[in-house]
Amino acid sequence: MAYDVIIIGTGPAGMTAGQYTCRRGLETLVLEKEGIGGELVNRHEIATYPGFPDGVEGTDLRSKLVTELEKYDPEVKLAGVDAIEPGDPHRVLAGDQEYAGRTVIVATGGSHSELGVPGEEEYDGRGVFYCAQCDGPLYRNEHIAVVGGSDHALTDALFLTQFASGVTVI
Repeated sequence: MAYDVIIIGTGPAGMTAGQYTCRRGLETLVLEKEGIGGELVNRHEIATYPGFPDGVEGTDLRSKLVTELEKYDPEVKLAGVDAIEPGDPHRVLAGDQEYAGRTVIVATGGSHSELGVPGEEEYDGRGVFYCAQCDGPLYRNEHIAVVGGSDHALTDALFLTQFASGVTVI
C-alpha cells in the first residue's frame, strides 16, 4: 500500500502536518523514533510559542497537539527512519519495514547534543540525562551539573533548583 503522505517526526510541525493531511482526506502515516511529541517532553516551559502569550509547558503543549491529532486518526508507528529513497512512490526504510508514499514530509526537529566526553555513553540513563523535567526529581537533594550555554540550559538549571541541593552550570 502506498500512502498519500508519510510524515517523519511528531513534534509540533509533524503533528500539525498530520492534522492538515488527514483533514484533507489523505491517507497519512506518521513515523516517530522515540515518543510522540518529540523534544516537547523535555521542555518544561516554552515562552515564545504562537497562541500562548504567557508561555506553555512542553508537556501541556504536547498533550494538546496529540489530542488534536488523534481527532483525525492518522496511522502512527514508533519506528526510526533509516533512509528515504526518492521515487514514484518514495520508499521510506525504517528498521526491517518499508513504506511507500507519494509525498514525504521530514519534520524531525531538534534533539539534545551529546558532549562526547569519556563516560557519557556508559552513564547515559544512569547519571547522565538529557531531560531536566523528566529526570530532575530523581536527584532530589543532590548537587547537579547542567552543561550548556543556551537559554534552554539556563532555564533547566533554574527548574532544577527546586529539587537539587545545588546546581552548577558548565
